Amino acid sequence: MRAGTDIIAPVAFLVVGGFALTRSSLRSYRACVEPESKETEMTIRATWAFNGQTKTILGNWHRLWCLIFGPLYYLFKGMFWWALLSLITANGLWVGFPLFNRSIVLRHFHRKGWVQE
Repeated sequence: MRAGTDIIAPVAFLVVGGFALTRSSLRSYRACVEPESKETEMTIRATWAFNGQTKTILGNWHRLWCLIFGPLYYLFKGMFWWALLSLITANGLWVGFPLFNRSIVLRHFHRKGWVQE
C-alpha cells in the first residue's frame, strides 16, 4: 500500500446530502435493502415423503401465470385433468381458476403425497 492511502482507507466515507456514510454503515444499509436469505419470499415448498425431495410448488406470481397461460400452466405442473378442464371452460371463465389456483395446486400435491413445509 502506498503511504498516503493507508490512512484514508479505514476512514473512507461518502457524503450524500450532508450525511456521512462509512463502509460499515453502507454494509448495514445493504443488509436491510438486500436480504441475504430467501425466507422473505412468499413461495410454498413441499417435501415428498417417499424420498425427501423438496420442491417449490407455488411461486410468488402463481395467479398471474395461471391467468396468462391457463391450461399450459397446469400442464407444466403435471396436472393434466386441470389443464383439460381449464381449456374446456376457457380458464374457468377467465377469472375462476386464477382465483382458486392456490387451493387447486395445494390439494393436488397433497393428494400425490407431498407434505407442505
